Formats: sequence, C-alpha cells, structure tokens
Amino acid sequence: MESILKWIYANEQMIVEQGDRFGIEWPDDRSGLQLIRGDGDEIKVWFASPGTPSAKAGFQENDLIVSINDIPIGQFAGIEAIRNVLCAKAGTQYRVTVKRAGKELLLNLTLKELL
Repeated sequence: MESILKWIYANEQMIVEQGDRFGIEWPDDRSGLQLIRGDGDEIKVWFASPGTPSAKAGFQENDLIVSINDIPIGQFAGIEAIRNVLCAKAGTQYRVTVKRAGKELLLNLTLKELL
C-alpha cells in the first residue's frame, strides 16, 4: 500500500498514513536538477538549483535532455531511471546533451554531495 495523504480543509488538518514503503531510504540527488516529462518521451529541465552541480554545468529551465553519456534519452526506462542516474556517487561525471532554442549543447555534469 502506498502512503496516503488526506487534507481536511474544514478543520485545517493534514493526515498522513504509513504505506508499505515507509522507512525505505530515499535516494539522494547529487545534481540539483529537477526534471519533468515533456511531450511524449521528452524529459525537460524544470529547475536547476543555484549553487549546485546542475547550475555550474549550465542547465537552464526548459532544456530538453537529448542524451546522457551519448545514450539517447529514449533508451532509459523513463524519468525515474534518469533520476537514479543523478543519485550516483559524488564525483561521477556525465556528458549531457541538451536542446535549447533549437540548438544542441553539451554540458558536463559532476555530481557532489548536496546535504
């Protein structure tokens, strides 16, 4: 069972019920990159947190991720697989090709501990 979140607006209450996955360690993002699904299989940058590896690499809002280390984005098993890549150990380096304003750019991303 997944966790359940209930809002009771009349009483200004929020109730959270534990699911089966409660207590499982959440993977740490080491990029500072927030991604969203675009049209079809597209993965887009929603936000690159200032001062993080993603900002240092030059990611910008609405960049379309084309490939990671020359592997086309369509060969990853969805956005969760890409998020898992961004949780690799600190020091891991990636070459990420993005499309911005119709042009492809190569960005070099080096992960680091953020917390």
